Amino acid sequence: MQDWCKGGAQNVYYNSSSSGWMESEHFLSWFTTVFLPHANKLSGFKVLILDDHASHMSLELKKKALENYILLWRLPAHTSHFLQPFD
Repeated sequence: MQDWCKGGAQNVYYNSSSSGWMESEHFLSWFTTVFLPHANKLSGFKVLILDDHASHMSLELKKKALENYILLWRLPAHTSHFLQPFD
């Protein structure tokens, strides 16, 4: 899938898995590479609202969130489309 990344927009984060599904190491990579740099520009506690799918949770993610004053608000898996927390 390397061709998908060629000629893409600048400053875009690409990642893939052999299965084609989100896996916990990929979510952790996004969290540390994309989310943390932006979140750490803000002071105080931050909240990350996420689907409680197993691929989003790992001990390392929880540790990094705690170290960076980020509260993880987990919605029940596969319900974010229904609950729409921002509506």
